[in-house]
Amino acid sequence: MKTVEDLKSVQTEAILRLNCPGFGGSALLTCGQARPLTEYKVIIVNPISIVHLFEGDAALIRQIDIALADGLTSYKLSDDKVIDRIGQQIEARSPELFQFLAEGGLLIYYLCRPFIINSESRSMDNYAWLCGLAPDQSGESTMSEQTIRHMSTVAHGRNIDKSAAANESEFEKYLDQVGLEWNTIIRTDFLTNGYSPLAQAGPKKCIAGELIAGDNGGRVVFLPAPYSPDFDRVLIECINIWHAAKQGFESGSVEDSAASLNGEDSQEITSGQIQIPTALGEESKDHSFIEEAEQNNNQISEFESKSDSDWHPSRVEEDRNLTKGSDMDSSPGEESAVRTNLKAENLENKFESGQTNSTEETEFDDENNHVTENEKHPEDDSASKLVINKRELSESTSAQKNIEEETIGDDAAAEVKMPRIIEGISEEATMSDWCKSYWLPGMDGLFKEIQVIRKQITELERKLATSEDMVSSLEEVKSTLLSGQPGDLLTSCKIVLDDLGFDTEVNGNNELVLAEKEQHLAVVRVALSVGSPERSELARLTESLINFWDSHGIEPKGILIACTYCETPITQRKEADFSNIILDFATKKNICLISTMQLISIYLDMKLGKLDAVKVRGEILSTAGALKGFAL
Repeated sequence: MKTVEDLKSVQTEAILRLNCPGFGGSALLTCGQARPLTEYKVIIVNPISIVHLFEGDAALIRQIDIALADGLTSYKLSDDKVIDRIGQQIEARSPELFQFLAEGGLLIYYLCRPFIINSESRSMDNYAWLCGLAPDQSGESTMSEQTIRHMSTVAHGRNIDKSAAANESEFEKYLDQVGLEWNTIIRTDFLTNGYSPLAQAGPKKCIAGELIAGDNGGRVVFLPAPYSPDFDRVLIECINIWHAAKQGFESGSVEDSAASLNGEDSQEITSGQIQIPTALGEESKDHSFIEEAEQNNNQISEFESKSDSDWHPSRVEEDRNLTKGSDMDSSPGEESAVRTNLKAENLENKFESGQTNSTEETEFDDENNHVTENEKHPEDDSASKLVINKRELSESTSAQKNIEEETIGDDAAAEVKMPRIIEGISEEATMSDWCKSYWLPGMDGLFKEIQVIRKQITELERKLATSEDMVSSLEEVKSTLLSGQPGDLLTSCKIVLDDLGFDTEVNGNNELVLAEKEQHLAVVRVALSVGSPERSELARLTESLINFWDSHGIEPKGILIACTYCETPITQRKEADFSNIILDFATKKNICLISTMQLISIYLDMKLGKLDAVKVRGEILSTAGALKGFAL
C-alpha cells in the first residue's frame, strides 16, 4: 500500500550515496557494487578523493585520509595500477551517468578541494568521474598527465551569500542552515558553461551552483563542502521538494505535509490503482490525478464485467436512464474515451458471434455516448454515425478487421473520433517508454566526441583568458616603466619584483625593502631622470643602507632601479643608461644598477616562461655594478 505522501518523497532504494552515509544506499561506483546508475533517482557524492568513490582498499584510503588531514593536495602512488583500474570504471560508468541525467535524475556532490593521485606517468583528480560535468573545466582531460583546477586549496569560511537563482531553487533551505561552511571556491570566470551560481563567498567566488542537464529535468547540483550528517535531514527535505515538483505537486503542499510523512493522517491508496509516471519526461500535472485514476479504474472494471446479453437494446436503454444522473460528476472527456473504446470492442465481438443482422444499424448518440439499435434521430444532424455492414464483414476472408469512422456534422457539432485500428496497432499511440530511453548504436561515440570538443573549447578559452591576463599585466606596467608615466613608478617596480618571488614592502619615499623567507636582503631605490641618473640618487641609497644597518643590525644589498631618458623614445636613445662615475661608485659599494627597460624585459620573459626566477634573483643579489643582459 502506498500513501499520497509516499508519492511526494523519494524512497531509500532510489538514492545512491557515495562516501556520505545517510538516508539511502551506500556503495562504491565500482561495477558490481552500486546498481546501474539509471536505476536510481538521486545520487549524492562526497568526492574528497577519487579513491574514496571507486576503491575499497582500506589501507590506501587510510593513507589518503592522513594526507588530507595534513592539508596535502596530492598522494603519490607506487605504480599505475590504481589509476588504470579507476579509469576503466569511469569509462564504464560514464554512459550510465549521462543516461541517468537524460532521464531526469538528480546528481548532488559536495564541492571538495582538488585532490590528485599520481604515479610516475599519470595523474587523476577527484573530479575526473564527472567528465564534462565537472564544475571547473580547466583540467586537460579525464586521464590527463596534469590536472589544473582554478579552485582554491586553502580558502575556508562560513560567509554564504545566496544568489538570485537560489531563491528559485529547491535547495535554498539547505543554504540557509546555521553553521554551514565551505572549504574551497571556484572563480565564476572559470565555472563550467551551463552552471548557475547558487551561493558565493564574495564577488566571483562561487561555492554552490546547479546545472540543468537535458530536456527531462535532469539536474546537477554542487553544495559547499565538507559534508556533515548534521545537515542531511534538510538535504533530504530539499530532495523531496524537487521530487514532488517533478510529480506535479506544488512545493507548498510538500512542506505542509511534513507531519503526514511521519505516518499521521495519510490517505491510503491501492498501489494497483495508481501508476506513478517513471518514463522519460512523463509528469503528473495536477493533484487530482489520483482520484481520476481511481475513478477510471472503477469504470473499466464495471464495463469489463458486462456480458454480451447486457448489451440488449432494452438493457442499454435502461442503463442510459440510470446513468444520466449518476454520471454527471464524471469527466466527460475521459468517460467518452472509455465508453467509445469499450463499445467498439463489444461491436466486434457481436459481429464475430453473429448476434446482429444485415438490416440493423448501430449508431452512437453523441450526447450520451450510448449504443442504440434500430433507433433513428433524423433531427440530430450533428450525431456521429458508424455504419457497419454485416454481409460485407461475413464475406471477408481476412481475420483482421478495420474499424473506420465516418463523421457527419456541421461546424457547431462535436465530432466523436474513434482510433483507427489496423492489425492491432493504434495510429494514435505515443512512443513507448523503452523506446524513449533506448540509445541508438554509435550514440555513445558521438556523445564522447562532443565532450572532447567541449574540453578543447574550454582549454582554448582558458588559454585565451591566460593570454589576455598576460597582455593586461604587461600593458599595466609597460608605459610606466619605459617613460615614468602615467602610473606610479614605484608600484610598477614592486609588481615585477613580487612576481620574481621577492617579498617586498615600501620603505619610505621611492624605496622598497626586499626579503626572502622573512630574511631582509636588500634596499631598492627607484629613480626617474631625463638622462642618466644623478649621483645624488646613489648618495640617498647609501644613506638608506646605513640607516637600515643601524636599525636592524644587518648590512643589506643596495639596488638602484632607474628609469633613464624617460622623455626619449627607445629607438632614439644612443647614450648608456649609467655614466662611468655611477658605474665605478656602484661597483665599489656593491650596488646593483638596473634600468627599467631591463626590468620590463625580465617581466616579459617571466610571463612567457623563458627564464628561471630563482636564477634571476641570484644574479641581482650578486651583481656589483650594472646588471648584464635582459635587453629589449
